[in-house]
Amino acid sequence: MELINTSEAARILGVTQRTVSIWLKKNKIPGYKLGIGNRSIWRIKKEELLQFLNSHANQAQRKRDEERMRYFRRVLENATIDDEPFTEEDERATLEAKEDIRKGRTISTHELVKKYGKQNES
Repeated sequence: MELINTSEAARILGVTQRTVSIWLKKNKIPGYKLGIGNRSIWRIKKEELLQFLNSHANQAQRKRDEERMRYFRRVLENATIDDEPFTEEDERATLEAKEDIRKGRTISTHELVKKYGKQNES
């Protein structure tokens, strides 16, 4: 069992030492108060702190993933349906484009604009 101080905990969490102290006092992170009054110090089990960090990081990631999924659902709900069938010519052009990309035969958008001028999207 490795005990760390608030300074080390702050470094691990990427926050200030003051923030760690506030979180400890509010029981937002696990810790142990040693001593009484102004002379007391906090110590944190490194393993418990890492568990806390992982659980909160996972919650934040889940929240970002949920927000991303809501965005994509909105985009899909508002998307127009392309009812035009994919033709053999479309298939051929797609395969040629994939082959060009695979072989590195591509040009940048800047070069396209220079060569053909800016095209209006319809």
